[in-house]
Amino acid sequence: MFDWSLAKVALDPPIILVDGLNSDTITDVIKQINLYAVDISSGVESAKGVKDINKIKRFLLHC
Repeated sequence: MFDWSLAKVALDPPIILVDGLNSDTITDVIKQINLYAVDISSGVESAKGVKDINKIKRFLLHC
């Protein structure tokens, strides 16, 4: 598990976080750092390249 406190450094441009995000990880990430955007492509897939609407809904509920 990544130590999100390491990402608290103020950066310019804003942080766009990719990879490893899903409904289980996003809540902790949002609490720790101020994100500009996220890429959740594989985090909401039921199989490679197949988006899962229920995973998308769960992710959005945790944001």
